[in-house]
Amino acid sequence: MPVTLKAIDLLDRGGFLDGDLLEDLLYVNGYDDLDDILFHIDGPSFESTVLAECIRRHLAPLLIGFEIEYDVCALHNPVRIVCETRQDAARMRPVLEGIEVTLTDKDVLFIAAEVSKTFRKPVTAQGAILPGWSSRI
Repeated sequence: MPVTLKAIDLLDRGGFLDGDLLEDLLYVNGYDDLDDILFHIDGPSFESTVLAECIRRHLAPLLIGFEIEYDVCALHNPVRIVCETRQDAARMRPVLEGIEVTLTDKDVLFIAAEVSKTFRKPVTAQGAILPGWSSRI
């Protein structure tokens, strides 16, 4: 089943189904236990790391000029556009509306396989998770 990443979700705490957009796909494909094995309260979940990498590779290139950050401690949507005020978010909303990218299961599972090879607990809460990955996309 295809997964659609919508730019508008980058503005909302509950975006990308509250950060759980990939949960079912990853679960039925055998990635359900990585968080249990490697769980760390100050670190990201496997699922949120895969979501962030999907966004970095496929959605972020469509958003030239926007600063996107990944919050490793977020309990909700871990990937957001940086907004200083609610007024900034209100101004961005119409620009982001309609910008989206649809990924196949194969696209997501390819990224999940890559992430699973390097996924580990970060040294610090802001540590790099993937090679070339920082706390900001």
